Amino acid sequence: MTATSSASTATPTVAWLELILLAAAQLMLILDVTVVNVALPDMVRDLSAPVTESGWPVVAYGVPFGGLLLLGGRLADAWGARRVLILGLVLFLIGSLLAGYSTSMPALLAARAGQGVGAALLSPAALASITLRFDGDSRRKALAVWAALGGAGSALGVILGGLITVSIGWRWIFFINVPVGALVTALLPLIPAPPRPEASNRRSLPLIPSQLLRRPGMRGGVFAMFIATGLIVGAFFLASFALQSGLGWTSLSTGLAFLPVALATLAGAHLASHLLGHLGSRPVVAMAFVLAAGGFGTAMLSGLPLVLIVGLTAAAAGLGAGFVAASVTALSTIPAEQAGSGSGLLSMAHELGGAAAVGLLSVSAIAASPNWGFAALAAAAIGAAVLAIWLVPNARPPADGRRFMH
Repeated sequence: MTATSSASTATPTVAWLELILLAAAQLMLILDVTVVNVALPDMVRDLSAPVTESGWPVVAYGVPFGGLLLLGGRLADAWGARRVLILGLVLFLIGSLLAGYSTSMPALLAARAGQGVGAALLSPAALASITLRFDGDSRRKALAVWAALGGAGSALGVILGGLITVSIGWRWIFFINVPVGALVTALLPLIPAPPRPEASNRRSLPLIPSQLLRRPGMRGGVFAMFIATGLIVGAFFLASFALQSGLGWTSLSTGLAFLPVALATLAGAHLASHLLGHLGSRPVVAMAFVLAAGGFGTAMLSGLPLVLIVGLTAAAAGLGAGFVAASVTALSTIPAEQAGSGSGLLSMAHELGGAAAVGLLSVSAIAASPNWGFAALAAAAIGAAVLAIWLVPNARPPADGRRFMH
């Protein structure tokens, strides 16, 4: 049977207004993955923590965020995306306030973990809302906007981290979430919630429905999202280290250096949203990883800052396209009753991909040279391009108004 179309409950203007609000909330979550990177030295100094703990604020946020996303998606399916979304947003804002007022490293880590729990509820519920709200080609465009936030938000996080740390202090990295989140919390209830799918099998669904994993589009999309996020977040980590520690740049100059990287991510995402309808997802994902490999190969010459930034910009353009292709491939045809679980699975791949890359690079490549790290990323991108030909189905998103079949 065909699920009820969301078009009957909201006009296109209202639907896109909801997307703007949800995008603002999601952008906060993505920014908080990388926004602390350039501020870590100041945090460690002000909190009188040892340098060996400098990476823990990133881990304390990323682990609960990525680890609980499937639960967040399942709760969105069972309780309704809007309820879970608001709950996650409130928890995230409380964690942000506590992080800003932290006076010790343990307090900061606890607050960051609270942010991560809130983010794990908010992100899949927001993505499920978008999946349920939009139809056909408008859904593809909405998912493209959402996916672009993943890559561009990571780059913008480094930029804002540098600007805020130098100007008003690192604590405002967290305080700035509060007015944005409060505005979304106030406005979102004014918009009618998207229609919920039929309740016949909602309570009996497992955390990861087996039929969801049997879908080639979901498997291929999760693979592409995990690799693309690992590559881009790992590259930002390496570049921040190379520019600040290797070349002596300030946090502000390091943040500003990522501006062309953020713009390239958006450009790649925009291009991919058009290419998918003509070429299909498989060639777009493969080309995205090949371009990323070329960019990382260029960035290996990181003794020259301009060459490093040019290489990162090229890689970001490719990975921006990869984010969109991964999202559309995974979510374009999932059943309505699995929108939350599918969104949680894809979001988990996004968060755990970045955490895995930073963890591996921090204990291996950084100890020797960032150049080795970029070489490892280039090799991984080439391998991913080859695997994409096998794992990613050559699907084209439907351009008509058909919704879910279940």
